[in-house]
Amino acid sequence: MATAEPLSLVHIVLIIGFGGVAFLILFIFAKRQIMRFALKSRRGPHVLVGHNAPKYLKHEIDRRLKRIHEIKHEPKLLEANDYRYRFLQGENPTGEQITYIYRMKAVDATTLLDEQLRELDPSLCRPPGYNLREKLLDLREGPYAPLKAAKLSLLRAFADSYEHARHGFKDLRCVAKPFGEAEYMRHMGFLNEIINCIRNKIQSLENTGTVIHRKKGSSVASSIDVTDGRPVEKIGRASCRERV
Repeated sequence: MATAEPLSLVHIVLIIGFGGVAFLILFIFAKRQIMRFALKSRRGPHVLVGHNAPKYLKHEIDRRLKRIHEIKHEPKLLEANDYRYRFLQGENPTGEQITYIYRMKAVDATTLLDEQLRELDPSLCRPPGYNLREKLLDLREGPYAPLKAAKLSLLRAFADSYEHARHGFKDLRCVAKPFGEAEYMRHMGFLNEIINCIRNKIQSLENTGTVIHRKKGSSVASSIDVTDGRPVEKIGRASCRERV
């Protein structure tokens, strides 16, 4: 029976060397994993907000943090002294398209509707981010609804015009439809008719002696220039008298 040959010195050195390298690799990997878990469990920048605060203060902090997603704001797109107004007067040295200015003016003009509703009742104003179409339909519900006498077709036309100005419409070829001066004047005509409906409602409530939550110094007869001094397309008085 043949006996096993003893390992030579070279083999022993190679085995010890490979073993040492394997141990070193395992040691480095284990150290990295330990450091990784240690950094995750550290109370560094990931400490909860109000960790050492009193209980009532922690509840207040959590309550306010949860309300952040409810904060919405619709800024005014064009200021009164905006330089882009000069483009509408023919001063356009850059040669860029100016149709977007009419879209911005149409979106800004919606605040006139909120101002008129605020004179009647501040709670009737549309919250920022709330759907305009749904709000107009809500204003037709109830015995004292300011738009109860407004035609449904008028409200739908105004909502469509607002969405056209704000989001833009596309045809079957995926080409955006323009919103120029003609569309803007038509939009302001719809807005003018709706505001007249609200004014008529305010006047009727005053005639019946109903209390109106109006701001101090406001007047029903106060004029709101929604057309920039230009003639607009009229829908007719029937829009505020006929009910659907």
